[in-house]
Amino acid sequence: MTMARRPGLASRVTAVVVQSGMLFGLAFASSAGAGPTLTRGPYLQRLTPQSVTVVWRTDAAAACSLAIRGEGEPSRIVEGATGVSCAVEVGGLRPATEYRYAPRADGVGLGDESSFRTDGPRTRFTFLVLGDSGCGCPAQLAVRDRMLASPADFLLHTGDMIYRKILRPEDFDRLLFGPYRELMRRLVLWPCLGNHDRERDDGAIWREVFVTPANNRDGVEDYYSFDYGNAHVVVLDSNAPTGRKSAQRRFLDRDLADSTAPWKFVVLHHTLYSSGGHGSATRLRRNLVPLFDRHRVTAVFMGHDHDYERTLPLRDGAVVAPGAGTVYVTTGGGGKSIRPVGTSGFTAFSESAFHFTRVTVADDTVVIEMVRADGLVRDRVAVPRRSS
Repeated sequence: MTMARRPGLASRVTAVVVQSGMLFGLAFASSAGAGPTLTRGPYLQRLTPQSVTVVWRTDAAAACSLAIRGEGEPSRIVEGATGVSCAVEVGGLRPATEYRYAPRADGVGLGDESSFRTDGPRTRFTFLVLGDSGCGCPAQLAVRDRMLASPADFLLHTGDMIYRKILRPEDFDRLLFGPYRELMRRLVLWPCLGNHDRERDDGAIWREVFVTPANNRDGVEDYYSFDYGNAHVVVLDSNAPTGRKSAQRRFLDRDLADSTAPWKFVVLHHTLYSSGGHGSATRLRRNLVPLFDRHRVTAVFMGHDHDYERTLPLRDGAVVAPGAGTVYVTTGGGGKSIRPVGTSGFTAFSESAFHFTRVTVADDTVVIEMVRADGLVRDRVAVPRRSS
């Protein structure tokens, strides 16, 4: 397949900062029942210590703008483009600071304030990982409710956000933005392309709704990397080529080599080590595992198989001592369905259950936990920091 970039929200993000002279509350005055209304969001994308992109959609075209204020700071208005899809990038933020914001249409507020916290120098934080969720079914909502009860700093999705043979833009509202609205308005969800997310137009709708860093040489939105605290995260598109001469593999090699973070994580959809129904994606494993070994990746998070499975630490396909290899976690129990899973020689723990994975990063240890929809923590491992 080709990896040509398709136009999406990321290619349309524009913003001009205008300092507001009014009190913040006045910026949200509105006439009941008048003007455009929200149909999606707001949700956060591309969070850094100094910036964030806020995205939303309305039922009619309007001039997009965002009202935002930090603690002890005067409010300001950030102007965007005009349309029904709004993506407003806000710069000049302070690290490790809480901000409150609300989207506006034609200068009128679109609802209550939301809040988020910028990244900053930190050696302890938590992120949640889920996959294979997009059904709109009770199991998805049960996992969602358990995630809402778990404090976190950001979210990772391993793909298959939507399950429909004929994929439509409104499916993302029903199966993603609706269920996770309260999470996504305060935490960034970093997306990964699953095979079902590409059912129509090779993932064009997925690209339309997400704004990724696209920080690879070709500006492709499908794979990218970001930093958070003392960790580096790479998100791959496992549907696309990863062979030795592929652009994605070259990006992965350079990106991991350039990072000095003590903790490195990788996210992709197809599972590399699996005792579940799909089994291990062995070609992907041959292409990618040597790079994970070379660059000392801490853990790899995957989906596709609808179960949970954690491997023992592995290096070159063999089990090694804790801290001497990479841990591979299949976390595909986000709601769609669960399927039987067995064990293999590389398996540390496996279970067929609806769940999400919670990862707590500290200075010298990463703790990985499998949290079931009923709240039980069924698996827990502490991964030590590798010595230099």
